[in-house]
Amino acid sequence: VSQSRYEGAYGVSVKPIHNPYVVKWIPGKSLGPHVDDLGTEQNHISTILYLNDDYDGGMVSFLTHNLSIKPKAGDLLIFPGNLNYAHEVTEILSGERYTSPFWFQYA
Repeated sequence: VSQSRYEGAYGVSVKPIHNPYVVKWIPGKSLGPHVDDLGTEQNHISTILYLNDDYDGGMVSFLTHNLSIKPKAGDLLIFPGNLNYAHEVTEILSGERYTSPFWFQYA
């Protein structure tokens, strides 16, 4: 995730929260409805880099927007971490899903 690219595109200063890491999602795993920033965290901007797409299930559903997507390998999903973007990850049905989540806070 390019910090300077984001700052240039949106005209806001941001700083990363932590170092990136990879999450392995196996069949049967899911993540129920949640938000990344409830006002007490500093996860103002959520990003998820999708490393593969050869799995079934694992859709990201934005509950308040009636939107479910399955990004392709190499896609980067960026969205606000606030209550307006409550989301969930549906159950992995087969294969393994690999993502790299990353959060930014406003500087």
